[in-house]
Amino acid sequence: MPLFESLPRLEKCCCFTLRTGSIIFAVLGIFSCLHLFDVLSPCSGEKTYMKFFKFIWAVSELMVFGASIIFLIGICCHRKRITATVFLSTTAISIVVSLGMGIMGTVEFIAKNNCFSAYHLLSWFMNIPAGIFCMLVVRSYRDSMED
Repeated sequence: MPLFESLPRLEKCCCFTLRTGSIIFAVLGIFSCLHLFDVLSPCSGEKTYMKFFKFIWAVSELMVFGASIIFLIGICCHRKRITATVFLSTTAISIVVSLGMGIMGTVEFIAKNNCFSAYHLLSWFMNIPAGIFCMLVVRSYRDSMED
């Protein structure tokens, strides 16, 4: 069974077409890297495992950044399905990493390590439903793209 075939199909993205929704999510994927500078700033008393998770998160966000640019070009110029598959794959990785960062950040927040604010936690946990909806929209739009 091909990757992402089991995801349900949508007719529209809210009040937009699937193409417009896919473009919006690709642009949001490009701008999501702006959050990297805030999270990657050094923190006193930060545990080694949190530095590791921050590094993994940064790598996943940079992958989404690159895949978003490729997908946006694929939508606007070539309409190749592989660009949507790459974007879907990196979005899935980002969701898993965001869940891990949210859990680790919550542990650090409760431990009063002061390295993360409620804003960081909210952004990681909000990335999960937003990423799932993004995957549904892009998966639905991928059907109309050429091979």
